[in-house]
Amino acid sequence: MTRDDAVHAFLAFFAARGFGPATLDAVARHAATTPAALVEAVGDRWAALDVFTRHLDRAGLAAADPNGSVRDRLFDLTMARFDAAVPHRAALAALSAEARRRPALALALAATLPRTAALYLSAAGANTIGVTGIVRVQAFAAMLADVGRTWLADADPDQGTTMRALDRRLDQADRAMARLGTRATDIAAPDPAGFDPAAVV
Repeated sequence: MTRDDAVHAFLAFFAARGFGPATLDAVARHAATTPAALVEAVGDRWAALDVFTRHLDRAGLAAADPNGSVRDRLFDLTMARFDAAVPHRAALAALSAEARRRPALALALAATLPRTAALYLSAAGANTIGVTGIVRVQAFAAMLADVGRTWLADADPDQGTTMRALDRRLDQADRAMARLGTRATDIAAPDPAGFDPAAVV
């Protein structure tokens, strides 16, 4: 069993039965393998979740383009990440719903968003150092969470609803920064109401 096989086994189980019941024994039975094989390949459910979210991060970074504005580059990076997540939408929807009643899962999922935000901002050419950088990362993480909720419900094969939501949020960031005399999309204005600790994409 490869690491990808093991991660996919966990994701299939999450989609079918959720995160809480995903013991090594249960996932192994569901995937017709053994607990030892799962552990050898990836580890437990927490490890599988971490490997998967890092895979999504890399999928977005693969779309990094040295040309264009910070705003356009962030748009492309984020949409590439959503594109990579499409085959696993059922698992991500199940995780997002379950996180609302499992605080540990919600915290684990929320912890991945600042990492993603920092990577994408840096790849797009935005500074993430210092106080301004910290605010920038947290604000973009909140944007990812907000647009992620839209993506989970987006039935459009072309993800048009998601693209419009992301475009709108980036425009809001542009306007907020214009009022402050800062370069557009250098930072996304935080929206506390928009942050969802259960967001997974």
